Amino acid sequence: MSGSAKKLLHAAAGSASDDKVYVEDVFSTHLYTGNSSTRSIDNNIDLSGEGGLVWIKDRSAAEEHVLIDSERGASKGIRSNSNAAEHTDTSSLTSFDNDGFSLGTGYSYFSTNYTGRDYASWTFRKQEGFFDIVTYTGNGSGDQTISHNLGSTPGFIAVKALNASSSWRVFHTGTGNTKFGYLNSTGDISTISNLNWNVTSTTFVADSSISLNTSGRTYVAYLWASGNDSASQIFGEDSDEAIIKTGSYTADSSNAYAVDLGFEPQWLMIKKSSGTGDWEILDNMRGVTYQAADGQFLEANKTNAEFNDYGAYITSTGFVGSNQSGANGASYVYIAIRRGPMKEPDTNTDVLGIAAATTTAPLWKTGNTVDLGFYKYTSSSDVNLSARLFAGQQLKTNSTVDLASDGTFLFDYQTGFYNNTFNSSSYIGYGLRRYPKVFDAVVYKAGTGPNLISGDGTKSVVPHNLGAVPEIIIGKDIEDVGAHWAFVFLADGVEGNGGSKRLNDISESYGSGTVLNNTNPTATQITVSNSLNGYGNHNLLLLFASLDGICKCGSYEGTGNAINVDCGFAARFVLITSVESSTPNCPFYVYDTTQGIVSGNDPYWDMSGGTQVTGTDYIDPHSSGFTITSSAPSSLNTNNHTYGFLAFA
Repeated sequence: MSGSAKKLLHAAAGSASDDKVYVEDVFSTHLYTGNSSTRSIDNNIDLSGEGGLVWIKDRSAAEEHVLIDSERGASKGIRSNSNAAEHTDTSSLTSFDNDGFSLGTGYSYFSTNYTGRDYASWTFRKQEGFFDIVTYTGNGSGDQTISHNLGSTPGFIAVKALNASSSWRVFHTGTGNTKFGYLNSTGDISTISNLNWNVTSTTFVADSSISLNTSGRTYVAYLWASGNDSASQIFGEDSDEAIIKTGSYTADSSNAYAVDLGFEPQWLMIKKSSGTGDWEILDNMRGVTYQAADGQFLEANKTNAEFNDYGAYITSTGFVGSNQSGANGASYVYIAIRRGPMKEPDTNTDVLGIAAATTTAPLWKTGNTVDLGFYKYTSSSDVNLSARLFAGQQLKTNSTVDLASDGTFLFDYQTGFYNNTFNSSSYIGYGLRRYPKVFDAVVYKAGTGPNLISGDGTKSVVPHNLGAVPEIIIGKDIEDVGAHWAFVFLADGVEGNGGSKRLNDISESYGSGTVLNNTNPTATQITVSNSLNGYGNHNLLLLFASLDGICKCGSYEGTGNAINVDCGFAARFVLITSVESSTPNCPFYVYDTTQGIVSGNDPYWDMSGGTQVTGTDYIDPHSSGFTITSSAPSSLNTNNHTYGFLAFA
C-alpha cells in the first residue's frame, strides 16, 4: 500500500474515532532530580499500552547513557556511549506505565535516580510515522531482511548487539543506504563495499558486512521516521503534519547553516558526517538559546556530564546548525523532533501559573512548564522578565534596558521557574507556557543575509507558531538599550493593524503608528517595523489570542458606573490599559487572585513600573469575567473611552 493511501486510511480512522495523535502523545523530555527512592515519572506517555524507549542521562556527573525499552523489559539496559552488552539492573527502571515510567533506587549499576543528581529523560513511544523498536536474532546466513512497523520510511536506525560487546551501527537517510556510522563513536559516517541497508517503509537489511547478522547474536533496532514522506505526516489537528525530520546540511562560509524543518524543534541530535565529531543532543527543556551560545549539551557517545557550549540554536521554523570552529564546508546529519504541545490546552493553569516565591526549587511553583516567566517584587518598581530561550538573561518591562545577564533565572523544571535570589512571598511569579491559539513567544534577528529574518531595513516578516491571528502583541528589540517596549492591541477591531503604545512609558499616547507596517498579522506571520524591527538585532514578540475557557483578549467601554466585563469565565489574571490616544498616562494595571481579586480592596501593580498599590477597590470578581467598579479612576472607567484587557481563567 502506498504512503498516500496509508495516510488517507489513518486520517479516516482518526476522524471516525477522534483519535488524533500529537507530538506530546509520543515524545517527552522530562527532567527530574534523583532521590534514591522508588518513584513514578509522569510524562503523559502511554508506555504500558503502546510500548517505547526511555533514554536517561545523568546531567550532573560522568555516567552512562541508559536506554531501556518495552521490547526487552524494564530491567534491561544498554548504553549509547558503549559497545558493552546488555546489562540487567532491577533498581534502575522498574516499570513502563500508562502515563510514563517508574524508577527504583537507581544506582546499583546505572545512574537513574541518585540522590541530588539532575537527570534528563527522553521518552519515545512506538507510533507509526515516528518511532519503532525491533528485536531479532542473527542467523549467520549472509544478510537478513528485518520487518518493522514504522509504516513509513526510516530516517535513522540504530542497531545494537545485546549479548556481545559490539559497537552500535547506525543508518541515516542523510548519508544513504551504502554508509554506516557508530553511535558510540566520534568516527565519520563511512562507505563500505557492498553495504546496502535497503531501507523501506516495511523492512531494512541487517547486513552481515557490518556484523548485523552474526549467528547466535540477539539485536535491538531503534527506528525513527524520516518525516519526509506522506506516511509520516499524519499528526496534528488535521492529521497532516510531521513531528520528526531527519536530514543533512553542509555548513557555509559563515560556519553555519539554517535548516528549514517547517516546524520549531524541541529536541535535536546532530553529528558531523564528513569527519570525526560527537553525537550532540540538545533539547529546549535543558536549554537551547536564541543564538549560537550557551546551549546545554549532552553527547550520546560520551559519558560526560552536561556542559555549556557554542553550537546550534533553534528558530521558529527549524534550527541553525553547527557554528563551531572548523565547521565551514563540513557535512552534518540531524534528527529533529517538533516542539509541543500541538494540542490546545486542557485547563487554564496549563498556560498560566501564578505563585508567590517559596524557599525550595523551583522557587515559583506555578504548576506548569514555563517558557516565559516574569516576577514582581511588591516593594520595587521593576518588573523582571525572562524566557527559556534567554539562557538566564532578563529584561524589565518598565525599562528600555537591553537583555542583561542574570544567571539566576532557570527554566529546567517541569512545574515552575527559579531565581535563587528570592524566597519571600513578596515576590510574585507568573509563568506562561506556549500553547497553540493562546500564547507564543518568538525571538528573531532582523536583517538581510544568511540565517536572518527576511527584511529590507524598514520591515521584517516574522513567522510564528501561535496558530491564530494575534489579538495582543507585546515586543521589544532586546539588544538595544534604548528600545521601547511596544504594546499593540488588535482585539475587537479597536485599532486596526497600526496602533501601539509603549509598555514601559505610559506618557506615550495610544496612536495609529506603524509598528506592524500597516499590514494585518496572520495566523502564521507578522510584518513588523520601527521599534519591533531592530535591524541587525534580536527582537522579542509575545503573542496572545482568545481561546474559550482559557484566555480572553477583549475591550470594554467606560461608563463611570460599575461595568461587568464578560470573559466567559471568572478571571484569575487581568491586565488592563486604555487603548485610546486621547487617554494618556494610563497604567498597565495587573490584578490576579494571588494578590486578591475580592469584593473589597484589591492590590494591583503596574507593568510599566511602580510598587504594589493597596487600599483601592477598582475591580471586583464576577462569575463570567470581572467587574470594574464605580470607584475606579478615569484610567479604568471614563465614559465612552475604550479599554483593552488580557484575562486568563
